[in-house]
Amino acid sequence: MVAEGIHDVIFGELRPASLNRFDFALAAWNGATPIGYITCRETDSESVYISYGGVMPESRNSDESKSGMKAIIDFLRNNYKRANMLVENTNIFMLKKALNTGFLPVGIANYRGSIFVDLRLEW
Repeated sequence: MVAEGIHDVIFGELRPASLNRFDFALAAWNGATPIGYITCRETDSESVYISYGGVMPESRNSDESKSGMKAIIDFLRNNYKRANMLVENTNIFMLKKALNTGFLPVGIANYRGSIFVDLRLEW
């Protein structure tokens, strides 16, 4: 499965396809080279939850990753009124990227001993 393979490349860990439950996935590309991806679940007709995602290791901290995230967010903006995601509080890279994109903290969650920041972006 594509989601299983890209998760392994980005995070270096196996996340079996049987664990991936999402309504759709979005990927950003530079020509034939993937930049990053997200998987999404619709929570209602106006809201989407970004369940997983990441940036390819060779694209991290690059202008390419910024343009890839912008393309993905633009798609969500054109189809929904809001997006939520949970980011582990130790994932400084993704927290900065989300905050710089306009996501705001709206809560926290605790899962399997880890703390996550609940972030929301509304248009």
